Amino acid sequence: MKFLKFTLINDLPVAMVMFDIDHFKLFNDQYGHQVGDNVLKYVAQLFSDELFERKTNAQLFRVGGEEFTIIFRNRTSAEAAPIVKTIRDILVEKTFEVKDDLNVRVTVSIGVTDLKKSDQSAKDFYKRVDKYLYQAKNNSRNSMSVEGDVSSLS
Repeated sequence: MKFLKFTLINDLPVAMVMFDIDHFKLFNDQYGHQVGDNVLKYVAQLFSDELFERKTNAQLFRVGGEEFTIIFRNRTSAEAAPIVKTIRDILVEKTFEVKDDLNVRVTVSIGVTDLKKSDQSAKDFYKRVDKYLYQAKNNSRNSMSVEGDVSSLS
């Protein structure tokens, strides 16, 4: 709560990104939980490395299952979205080796929002980004919703 008030008082922008791995359950069901765990590690490492390489000072968190959150301090959703899309593009260009003769592409659905002065708590901020993530997932997966504006990622 203190962080939220400090941020609003000083008018520092904060953007939150939430993403999850599309059709993650299929990795576990088709290839086993070890492969599912490896997919989680692969995606987390790729995003972490790319955020670091871009000197974003963003923080990546796994919030449960196949869902991740990134906090961008001193960046708006409009500034954070292209960074995340670029990282997502790198993810999609690569393939993940399931076993010796099988590689698959991994995609993610993404929601992005700004901390708003009208947010009464961090929960308001979190619920909004979660809503935008579900908009992206309901759009067709492999999509991004920035402040409720949904676009498919090709």
